[in-house]
Amino acid sequence: MRKKTDKEFIRGKQSIEWTFQKAANDNNHYFCFLNFQAVEL
Repeated sequence: MRKKTDKEFIRGKQSIEWTFQKAANDNNHYFCFLNFQAVEL
């Protein structure tokens, strides 16, 4: 697992949170996808 820089981590985290907020109203299945992405960070 490659260690990301703080900037990359923060940008990725913000992207995940934004995507979750946008998608949460549409489909709860996105939550599983976001959990997978969080593990990749």
